[in-house]
Amino acid sequence: WTVQKASSIDIVSISAARDFVSRGQNDILVIVNIKNSGQGDLKEISGVLLFKTATNQVVSTDYQVEAAVDNPTTLKGGLTTALNFNVEVGAEATNEIISLFSTISGKDLNSNKIVTGSSTAIKDSWTVQSVPSVNIKTIQTTPGSVNRGQQNISVTMSVENSGEADYTISD
Repeated sequence: WTVQKASSIDIVSISAARDFVSRGQNDILVIVNIKNSGQGDLKEISGVLLFKTATNQVVSTDYQVEAAVDNPTTLKGGLTTALNFNVEVGAEATNEIISLFSTISGKDLNSNKIVTGSSTAIKDSWTVQSVPSVNIKTIQTTPGSVNRGQQNISVTMSVENSGEADYTISD
């Protein structure tokens, strides 16, 4: 037989799909890339995301996180894989820059011992903003009065967004 170096989880990177998120926003993709630095295979891989403020206050309860159903649950020694998580930002999430960390665990296939990797230095971040709050201030037509069936009327609208997140108006 061959004695293998036990499996070991290294978090290579954490990447959020967005730099800015809004309270109540959902389906935000976060990808955690991991490497099995050992020779033995990993099984039963699972993970969690952790969210912290600049002062290291844990605010993970501000978020609902679901691991993708097709995330790999095994990883051969020496290989790298990605774990995907979908995140929903709570309606009352802390409004500031939030750092995203991860803890990933699994079991060494040979010894059945639990193996854990945490991202203390590897992280990503996003800024939580209040949702857009759009108000129509004025609506004006040119000419000033119009009749039913009239065409080629110019309409000008003044709109204000008192929220922090951007809002796009389209035709």
